Amino acid sequence: MKYLILSLSVLLASCGVTTGYVGNVSDKSKLSTVDAPKFMKTGFPAKYEQYLLLKSGDVEVGSFVRGYPDKIDVIGGENHITFEYQNNLNQTLVGAVLSTGAIGGALNEATRDKHIFSIDVDLKPGHDYSIMFYPNLVSGKNVVPQPWVIDKNTREIVYGVVPQGVKDPLSFDNYSDIKEGVKLAE
Repeated sequence: MKYLILSLSVLLASCGVTTGYVGNVSDKSKLSTVDAPKFMKTGFPAKYEQYLLLKSGDVEVGSFVRGYPDKIDVIGGENHITFEYQNNLNQTLVGAVLSTGAIGGALNEATRDKHIFSIDVDLKPGHDYSIMFYPNLVSGKNVVPQPWVIDKNTREIVYGVVPQGVKDPLSFDNYSDIKEGVKLAE
């Protein structure tokens, strides 16, 4: 029974919104929400690219053991956000199978290249933001994509530069050179 409760708490911690600040905020309108969508190419095996949210200031919001949140709530204003680029683009089917489960996942986590970004960004209270990138699955390149942060309410770029070829900086579905079978993961 203890293991069931522990498993459920780990699963619940890895989804939904995570608090990226210390203390209580009684006025929720002072908060901003930051998400990092996953980009995925359907097929067999499926390929993906994503940014994993790691920290907001000094608060750890995601890790291999705890899981990575889809989005975090932060107090509006200047924020220091840390996230990691991860993909399985160069992984073979055998490598994908061997990297699953507790032991395989731990070995994969310990040995894979880590590309960590730390950015300072001014976020308006009450606004929602997305950390976006130009996926290698679309560009055909094999690089660590540079992020940009977009205000979903105003569509203003508050960090980074949107590369040429991106028609809509808030959507993976509107690249000018989009390939069939590529979609934003749900």
